[in-house]
Amino acid sequence: MNDLEASFMKNTHIMSKLSCLITLFGILGFQLVNSQQSDNIQNNEFQYNNKTYPVSEGLEEVFKKRNNRSGSQLNISDGKFYQTQIWISGNINYIWRPKNASIWLYAKLYAQGSEGLTSGTYTIKPNNTDTVKPITSDLPFFLKGKCAIDINNNGKLDKGTEFFKVIDGTITLNVVSKGYSVEFELKLSNGKIIKGKFKKDFTQV
Repeated sequence: MNDLEASFMKNTHIMSKLSCLITLFGILGFQLVNSQQSDNIQNNEFQYNNKTYPVSEGLEEVFKKRNNRSGSQLNISDGKFYQTQIWISGNINYIWRPKNASIWLYAKLYAQGSEGLTSGTYTIKPNNTDTVKPITSDLPFFLKGKCAIDINNNGKLDKGTEFFKVIDGTITLNVVSKGYSVEFELKLSNGKIIKGKFKKDFTQV
């Protein structure tokens, strides 16, 4: 190998190392930006698709306690919750919905004991999980989570196109006076991630 070939091989090796370092720094920078974005979430804010949504209302629909387990549906939104009625199989059912909302997150949470939801990290379970006699080691968990987002900015939550199922993630709950401190990172059925924090009183119904 002559001097020219040796120099070429050396330069190629150096360029290869530089390329690897640039790729590594790029990955680390991306992770750092994501981490900073997550850390920048304030209380009573949701982040979805690089947009921040202030939220102000918490509603807890408390389920009947049974078999030493408690359950509630937690609802968080920027709209005021109101009760309305729908017909299901010829019967009137009363449900809660947020009015004038641009975002609404809800999920059914279950915890051990009969004193209500407890502090802890709630992991997602399949919708067919037994909630009447749940496996104790599975608690706490959540299921049937959904998030509705006014993506087209028409002032309402369109059921057909703006409701997404929660398919993965965790919800961290801390019991505080008159409610809960909630923090979550969830993957939705459209492949996007929603993160948020909420710390306000929850109205119980």
